[in-house]
Amino acid sequence: MKKTNLIFNAILFVAIVYLFVLTFFFPTRFGIEDSGPAIFPRFALIGLAVLLLIDTISTIRKSGNIPLFTQEEKKKLVRFMLLLATIFVFVLLLGKINFIILSFISLFVVSMIFKLKWITSVMTSVVLTLFIYFVFVEGLNIVF
Repeated sequence: MKKTNLIFNAILFVAIVYLFVLTFFFPTRFGIEDSGPAIFPRFALIGLAVLLLIDTISTIRKSGNIPLFTQEEKKKLVRFMLLLATIFVFVLLLGKINFIILSFISLFVVSMIFKLKWITSVMTSVVLTLFIYFVFVEGLNIVF
């Protein structure tokens, strides 16, 4: 866990430095650098770097070999990965399968991932699918 956290912090720190350098290429008004659009991102990145430094120091000070994930966290991670896979498949099949059928199946699978009862899953899938379809077709005038 310690090694993983330190590696993640190092990768995040490199990303922060890269984004901070990019702020120097933001457009400025009349070439004046004092309070352009880069000020807030710079402050946010500096704050994030300070918090990252604090996390790195506290990680180094911790002792012991704690496992990366507990059993409960592993179960939650598997459910999260299934959720991401469902969303990915939904996006891939969006133009190839009818929206109502695809949406119903995807929402049903998501309901099963979150361990809802069968009746609740079916009802939730039907209601949300019809609601989404109605909002986009009738409200926003978008044809699927």
